[in-house]
Amino acid sequence: MINLLIVDDEKTTRDTLYTKIDWAGLGITSVATARNGLDALAVCQDFQPDICLCDVKMPKMNGIQLGYCLREKFPECKIIYLSGYCDKEYLKSAIELQVVSYIEKPIVLSEIREIINKTAGSIIIKKAESLQQEVNGFTLNSFYGSPVTECHSYELPESSIVRLRYLLHNSPKEASDMIAGITSDIAQNMDKRIYYITSIYYQFLSVILNTCRESANPCPFSGEDENNMWKEIHSLNTLKQLSDYVLSLLNSLPNTAYSANPIISRIIDSIHSNYKDPNLSVSQIAENMFMTKTYLCSIFKKETGKTINEYITETRMETAKLLLHQQDIRFYEISGMVGINDPNYFSTLFKKYTGLSPSEYQENYCR
Repeated sequence: MINLLIVDDEKTTRDTLYTKIDWAGLGITSVATARNGLDALAVCQDFQPDICLCDVKMPKMNGIQLGYCLREKFPECKIIYLSGYCDKEYLKSAIELQVVSYIEKPIVLSEIREIINKTAGSIIIKKAESLQQEVNGFTLNSFYGSPVTECHSYELPESSIVRLRYLLHNSPKEASDMIAGITSDIAQNMDKRIYYITSIYYQFLSVILNTCRESANPCPFSGEDENNMWKEIHSLNTLKQLSDYVLSLLNSLPNTAYSANPIISRIIDSIHSNYKDPNLSVSQIAENMFMTKTYLCSIFKKETGKTINEYITETRMETAKLLLHQQDIRFYEISGMVGINDPNYFSTLFKKYTGLSPSEYQENYCR
């Protein structure tokens, strides 16, 4: 469950935000409104906000003052400021409060949607991690072998997450095969008592839900649906149950992707196998596939709507986003890990792709 609090002294702004955005489609389950900071604190007596979308200049108690109160009472609350003013003191306070974003008025609904979508996604992942820590472990039943007491963990490589995202957008059947294959690998190689293995299926669920939100088609799940999904997956206690649940969810999605083209699959496989190579290029891929560069570029663009170079960049940047969650890795190391030798160019490319510098992205989404 994700709660959103809208705080603005302008009734028109409050009503527009409340009524003109499909909050459930962004993963928000409950929305409350308030006219100023004091009113917001009163609302918070019975409503714990996960996200606060807040005006800065308001009577009685402004947004900055409210922000400090929220930080004390709800330290995990994500604050997003709205303001028609660009005051240095306000910006300084916003930095101290570690706000997610500072949006200038007049508001643009598409910008609000994008920021809330990203923020809700980060909250879902964090809540999933919290649920994971509460799990005491579970035993693989006889379907997957006899349990023993040794403890193991299983983590999904970031490259696999990037590939799964692509397959969900473009070839759901291959996405199902990929998840089934990973489950089979777990069953064959880790037939022991496994603690926290649910984390990998939390990752699967998170990627599926985020991909649905990113799709041009309407998301088939409401905020309440998503909340029930997290509860359901948390209640499962065998590998087979987890696998069956995620696969059934995936198979229930409308199949709007194009049919998989073997040439496209080979290009994708080549990129995922070699994106760490700084010398990876369209010419290199074409040469390895014994095809002309012109033909490969043409068919890839026709099938995916992207150029090969755009997909190489997307793969590198999506992998970098995942690596930024590991805060012990330096930015220049991440740059090299995704095939970009120049850290400055990496930062420029990352900001162009996400709208944020690596440090801003890590501060906002990797806490």
